[in-house]
Amino acid sequence: MPLNLLSRADQVAIHLREEILSRRWKEYMPGVAHLQSELGVNHVTINAALHILEQQGLIQSQGRRRRRKIVSDVKGLPNRSIRIRILPYDPESRNEPYNLSILGELNQAGFESSLTRKSLRELGMNPARIAKYVRGVEADAWIVSSGSPEVLEWFAGQSTPAMALFGASSKIQIAGTSVRKSPVMSQLVHDLVELGHHLIVMLTNRERLEPEPWLYERNFLQVMKECGVATSRFNLPIWEPSREGLLGCIDSLFQHTPPTALIVEEPQHLIAAQQHLASKGILAPKHVSLICGDPDPSFAWCKHPVTHIRWDIKKIVNRVVRWARNVSVGKEDMRKSYFNSELVEGNTIGPPAS
Repeated sequence: MPLNLLSRADQVAIHLREEILSRRWKEYMPGVAHLQSELGVNHVTINAALHILEQQGLIQSQGRRRRRKIVSDVKGLPNRSIRIRILPYDPESRNEPYNLSILGELNQAGFESSLTRKSLRELGMNPARIAKYVRGVEADAWIVSSGSPEVLEWFAGQSTPAMALFGASSKIQIAGTSVRKSPVMSQLVHDLVELGHHLIVMLTNRERLEPEPWLYERNFLQVMKECGVATSRFNLPIWEPSREGLLGCIDSLFQHTPPTALIVEEPQHLIAAQQHLASKGILAPKHVSLICGDPDPSFAWCKHPVTHIRWDIKKIVNRVVRWARNVSVGKEDMRKSYFNSELVEGNTIGPPAS
């Protein structure tokens, strides 16, 4: 997936920021005409870049036709790129398009960013184990991917800035960005019930179900109840996070009273499920409706596209970069940003088999 390239103003702002932090200018910024001549860009770009630095709290406007003042406490800022570490959800998510895009954009913006060796899943989503691991990693800021409430609570209580990338952050005092999927899921369930489906199953990660379901999963059950569909553990089965665990769960589901609609949250799990079911002669949408809870570039290559929930990765990436810029200049940023999603209708939904 192509990266969202920074604008010229963003690139100039990054350059000027590095010059300020290197103490090239100590009290006042050079004038617009001087910067225009030095950098070879027009005055519109220079002014836009200076405006970005003002928003970040690095410089202050002194009025029309007067040079911007460098904030007095700039000496407290680091004179190097801050080290941002991304703690991924699981080993597979290292290659997720959003993680790769975030890494690319952060590095392009001048930050020293990388994914950690260990993931939340490998650390058992255990706050104590995660705390011990994190303390051994050199980092000036953390991005925590799909963290549980307990994990995010721990990060929120530390002095090192942290941001929740997805995860259960709605009630926690921590910066965050995520996707609003519940409204789309609600409409999807209504549509499935209207088609005649009453045996609807969602396959989501185990950590999102124990010790109790997260908000998104609870909303899924609530919508089905509102549609008059009885719910139980059948609708949100717990399975071991492995290929054997996933396929074993699917075999168990289809052994006695098979679901007529299967919502699989992660693309790699959907592809595995679809292939496994097809090997047993169970096809979508002839025998079961299949829906994926996230987008994936591979769906565009399918002859029979998968119905899935799509959201704009660029918006998530841009929000993370803005947060990193604020942190880098000592500006507190605890804002939560949520972005809308949409249902992309493919050829994997139909009425239940008679």
